[in-house]
Amino acid sequence: MKELSVVISHRIPGRIRLRLLKAPRDASKFISQVRRHEGVNEITYTPITKSLLIYYNPSVVSSTEIIVRVGIAFSLEYGNNPVNIVKIERRHKLTPLDYYAATSLLVATLSKLLNFYTPGSAMQNSGNDVKRILSYNAGISTLLSVLNHAWREVKREGIYDPEVISVVYLFNSMVKGNFLGASLITWGATFGRHLAHPIEEHCLLEANEVIDDKNRPYVDVRVRPISDEELVRNPIKFFVAGLSRLVGTTSSKGHQTIFEQVQQMSRKHGNVLEGISRKPMPVYMRLESLKEI
Repeated sequence: MKELSVVISHRIPGRIRLRLLKAPRDASKFISQVRRHEGVNEITYTPITKSLLIYYNPSVVSSTEIIVRVGIAFSLEYGNNPVNIVKIERRHKLTPLDYYAATSLLVATLSKLLNFYTPGSAMQNSGNDVKRILSYNAGISTLLSVLNHAWREVKREGIYDPEVISVVYLFNSMVKGNFLGASLITWGATFGRHLAHPIEEHCLLEANEVIDDKNRPYVDVRVRPISDEELVRNPIKFFVAGLSRLVGTTSSKGHQTIFEQVQQMSRKHGNVLEGISRKPMPVYMRLESLKEI
C-alpha cells in the first residue's frame, strides 16, 4: 500500500468505516470538508487507529461518493499527492452447512468413481440407487448452502455475493438431472474464494485545485485503476475465477471493483461533483481506462 491510503474497512447502508494509513495534518479541517455534503450525518475520527466512522443517509449520498470525497480531501491536504483507495475483500468463515455440502459432494464423487460390483448384478443395481441418492443429497445440500450464504451476506453487508447467482445454474442443471457435476461447480464458484487469502483492489486518486481562464476555481480529480496480477499468481483464485465464468457470475453488478463503483458514481453525477470545501468549487472527475500503474 502507498503512504497515502484510504482503506475501506467496513461498510453497510448508512454506515462506513475507513482507515487512513497516515493521519491528516489538520483533522478538524479534514473532517469538515467531508461533512459538508448533504446526507453525511456524523463523522468520528479516532487518532490512535486513524479511522473514520461515518454515518450517512444512503438515499442522499452513496458510500462510494463518501470514499471519493475522503480521498479528495486527503490528496488536497498533502499537496495533491495521489491517494491509494483500497478495498479488501475478506474471507468469511464457512458454516457447518457449507462443510456438510462439501462432504456430501466428496462422498458422492467417490461413490461414482469407485465401482465394487459386478456389472448387471443385483448388488450393482442397489449400488446405483445409493449413488443416485448421494448425488441428490449433494445437490440439495449445496443448493441450501448457497441460499443460506446469500441470506447471511444480505443480513451482514446489505448485499449478496455475486457468486450466489450460481444457484440459478445449479437449479437449471438439477432439473436436467445433472446433480453432482453442477453441484461441484456451484460449490467451488460460491465458496472457493473464501478459502483463499483476502483479495485487495486498488485505485489511485489525485486531486488538484485549478483556476480556469475566467479565474474560477475548481478541483480536477483523476482516478486510475491499478491492475492486480494476484489472480494470475494465485492458482486457487485463477481456478475459482474460471468456475465463476462458467456459471456466469463474473459480470454481476454486485462484483464491481472499487474503480467500477467510482466510475458508476461519477457517471450518475455527470462526472461533476459538488464542491468539497468552503469554496463553491465544482469537482471534475476524470476516470482513465484500466491499466497497470
